[in-house]
Amino acid sequence: MEKNKPKLTYPEMNYKETFSIKETAIKLKLGYGNKTLFKKLRALGILDNHNSPEFEYIKQGYFTTVEKERKYHYQSDTITLVTWAGLAFLQELHFNGYLKK
Repeated sequence: MEKNKPKLTYPEMNYKETFSIKETAIKLKLGYGNKTLFKKLRALGILDNHNSPEFEYIKQGYFTTVEKERKYHYQSDTITLVTWAGLAFLQELHFNGYLKK
C-alpha cells in the first residue's frame, strides 16, 4: 500500500506558474467570483479600467499579462494573470479585510 504523498511545500511549487483571476478567487476561497474580484481590485487601484494591473504591481512580481489573439478578429485581448507572489499579496489583502464580501 502506497503511503500518502506529503503536501506540496513552497520550495516544490512552480513559481513560474500563473493563475487567472477566476482561479485566484477559487484558490483564495473568497466566496465570490472573478467579476467581483476584478471590481474590488479596480476600486483599490491595483487594476486599471481595462482590468490590467498597474505597472508597480507588475514590477513587484504580483501580476503578469499576456496577449491573446481573438480567433475570428484581427484584435487581441490582454489577459491579467496572478503569480504566486500575487496570491500571497491578495491573500494578505483579504486577511486585512480589503477583499471581503
